[in-house]
Amino acid sequence: MADSLAGETMDKLLSSTFSANPADSGAIGLSQAILNDSLRIRKPGAKELTFEDPDLRSLANKLINYHLSAPQNGRFSGVGSGALIKFAEKYSPAMVAALKKLEKANMPPGANVPDSDARKLIDSSMTASQLLAEAKKLPAESRSPVYQNAANKMSQTGDYNGALELLNSNFTGRARERYQ
Repeated sequence: MADSLAGETMDKLLSSTFSANPADSGAIGLSQAILNDSLRIRKPGAKELTFEDPDLRSLANKLINYHLSAPQNGRFSGVGSGALIKFAEKYSPAMVAALKKLEKANMPPGANVPDSDARKLIDSSMTASQLLAEAKKLPAESRSPVYQNAANKMSQTGDYNGALELLNSNFTGRARERYQ
């Protein structure tokens, strides 16, 4: 019964139209919820509604293509570029670069918002030294939030001098004042 419900739901979503029409927002929202759920770690043996990987891949591609087809679609749907990038990393790796490009293009000029690569590091459980090593691989404009996160981790472990040194060597002016 649960398998047939999952199959029917997926069939309806894959055959539905994604558009800026408010009537389509339910299908888009449900698609996002299903894809988000597919990314979470499951307990072994838990009885849950499951969807087949090929269907999830098709659904992810449909949602990604909808957003790539017109940049304003992201604003109408409420699906953030970070979520789309996570879906693409699992189900459609070839689309990741295009989504990151779209994410960067949609950022307001001068916005101090971490890109998806920086967010991935910030959200990780890496140590401060691991964060610093990985930050060097990012473009210069993406490093600040990772440095801030590393300084926070240093402070949490009692290395206040190291945190202060990190902030002083990587931030100037108002940015430095904000973090001290």
